[in-house]
Amino acid sequence: MHLTDQNTETTLAHSQPAASVGNGTKLPRKRRGIAKLLLEERAFLAQQDELRKKYPGQFVAIHEGRVVDADPDEFVLDDRVEEMYPDEAILIRPTEWTERAVEISTPFRAGER
Repeated sequence: MHLTDQNTETTLAHSQPAASVGNGTKLPRKRRGIAKLLLEERAFLAQQDELRKKYPGQFVAIHEGRVVDADPDEFVLDDRVEEMYPDEAILIRPTEWTERAVEISTPFRAGER
């Protein structure tokens, strides 16, 4: 299963099969994957400045708090990560953010409400 959150550009490459989180409490399969990705996100954010320097313009795959692979092409990286970790939730994030223009249609003119 591949899920991409376009707002954060996070890719979930399979849910992990069985695990317990924190105090040993077993979570449903989907929640285990989400809990793991939250931990990986924390690890990514803690290393973000270093990752920008080491992997400029690339996507990184984070597993167990460390970079396991990187590539400038998110989809190529996702394919490799899926082969290496078919049953694990792996966080894939860009090391650099790109700004996107967003246009919102509205029935109001500028200054009207």
